[in-house]
Amino acid sequence: MGTLGSRGAGVTDYYGIEARRVDMIVSTMSNAWASAGGFCAGSMHVVDHQRLSGAAYCFSASLPAMLAVGAHEAINVIEKEPEMVTRLHENVRYFHQLVKEYLMGKFEIEGDGDSPVVHLRVNGEEDRIKRIVDECAENGYLVTVAKYSEQERIKRRKSIRIAISGGHSFEQIKGFVECLSKIEPSKIELPKIEIAKIE
Repeated sequence: MGTLGSRGAGVTDYYGIEARRVDMIVSTMSNAWASAGGFCAGSMHVVDHQRLSGAAYCFSASLPAMLAVGAHEAINVIEKEPEMVTRLHENVRYFHQLVKEYLMGKFEIEGDGDSPVVHLRVNGEEDRIKRIVDECAENGYLVTVAKYSEQERIKRRKSIRIAISGGHSFEQIKGFVECLSKIEPSKIELPKIEIAKIE
């Protein structure tokens, strides 16, 4: 929600499916809407079942009013200014084009070509990811190491999480990709760990 589809209305918008034809729509409000929490929407009988059977409902609190209003306003802004979504899509296409041109072979790239979120992994060099993130920060680009819960079913390798915004300029995007292209992951020296002998 907020990024995919011509209106930014999510997966149903992206694939041209009427929302009412889907049993349940689930989304986070913490990314595109800069709020917190999430929601489930669907037909009355599906939502009733979810409400009564979902542990998240039984063991959670309501979203603070301030965050609910913030998410609501973000939706209003996206509806009133559809060019924001158009600009985001242009930036995402441009970023993916540059990634193919500059970074293929240097990083493993994971993420759909239409998604504003991309994960970069270093071929066989997970320990170097934090150093790459630090080097990006030194050059004025803020990216982060993706964090995953130990309880997730699918264990993911460490990655650099990149989120493209509609507020980025083409110059900023190109500068960031050029910064990454100058980094040689295999040449990043890691601190040596010495193990003391116990006598």
